[in-house]
Amino acid sequence: MQGESIFILWHKNTNMTQEKIELKIDNPRWKKLDGYRFFLTKDLFDKLSTDVNTKGETSLSLLKHGRYATGFKHLIEVFSSKSGQKNLIFTDQDSFKNQNDFYVNFDAFKKIASSRYWGIRRSILLDTARYILSKDFPSDFSYKQLPVVALTDNNFEQSLSSSVKTLVKRPKHRTALYKGTYEALAQLKKEIKLKKKELDEIQKLGNASNIAYFTRKLEEFKARLKQDLPETRGSKSWQRWIYNNNWLFGVKYHPPIQKEQIGFDQIPDFLFPTTDGFLDILEIKKPIFDVIIEDKSHPGAFQWSGDTNQAIGQVVNYLHETESHYREIQERIKRNFSIDIHAIKPRAFILIGDSTRWDETRMESLRKLNYSLHGIEIITYSDLMQRGQDIIDMYTKSIGDSQ
Repeated sequence: MQGESIFILWHKNTNMTQEKIELKIDNPRWKKLDGYRFFLTKDLFDKLSTDVNTKGETSLSLLKHGRYATGFKHLIEVFSSKSGQKNLIFTDQDSFKNQNDFYVNFDAFKKIASSRYWGIRRSILLDTARYILSKDFPSDFSYKQLPVVALTDNNFEQSLSSSVKTLVKRPKHRTALYKGTYEALAQLKKEIKLKKKELDEIQKLGNASNIAYFTRKLEEFKARLKQDLPETRGSKSWQRWIYNNNWLFGVKYHPPIQKEQIGFDQIPDFLFPTTDGFLDILEIKKPIFDVIIEDKSHPGAFQWSGDTNQAIGQVVNYLHETESHYREIQERIKRNFSIDIHAIKPRAFILIGDSTRWDETRMESLRKLNYSLHGIEIITYSDLMQRGQDIIDMYTKSIGDSQ
């Protein structure tokens, strides 16, 4: 990596350490984008470092100078104008978002950008060729073009109205205008159909990418259930993994917020803002804990286990503290994250235990016990796994319906 302005960072928000390498744009002609920083995952960095063209230039060097991928400058320009403090990271894996990190599959981007660019470029050059040939050899080549009116953003409506009134005064121009308008609308209709098809293809590509990513994470979830992992401490804790894979809870949540970012100690480690403007909290316990146990004094009946009872007690305190400081909490969320939240009457979920091998009696008992709680729901790791599978099935069905 000699001669490159590169240093190595470690991904702080995933359940495993993942290297990413920082690069900076080195192209003064890009003006404000010159010096803009972006990242490559280690695997992609190594791949581009060893890819050398006939001139002895590496793909990595070309990328850094903006000469490797069609549309690279424009992607950087759009991302930098909208992203604020977010990070753009190119990877050779599936695209996904993790908090402030936006991972973009580099090969997929190159393929789509190149295809769209050359398609548009070909249309423009064909149009130019027709114009030149018709201009030099009018008897052999024809070129149809609507009258061009110089318009600005400020006087568009006025200029258009005035131009149309002038054109329709002569029958010859009026006929040309009508014909040109008809042809333009027909072409526009055709382009809309092509654009819709293109968007559908992009949507299918995105859905397929999501399916691959979610499936991989669900398999990782299943593998974790076979291990005795800590609740809250360390990079392999359940709390850290659930925080980074909150997609399992569905699309109704914004990214979870750590309590350190709010400033109250007596609230749960993570707050989950809902998309409809309210607040949920989650208490995480180990999957090896019992959720319910048989009530020996009442045959056939069940009661909460000691671990579940303890979690319920903690959550009751969390709910009380959250409601006691709801104004401060929602003001800080608004100030720090620009999210409007009503922190009054939050709901609480306790993730605990594994119900994979439960019979129907136990499942019904959990439902009855849950019904007796107010604003608190007990969910098992098996329930959460099923939610993840439902999300994958939804994306799979979406692809099937569009074919």
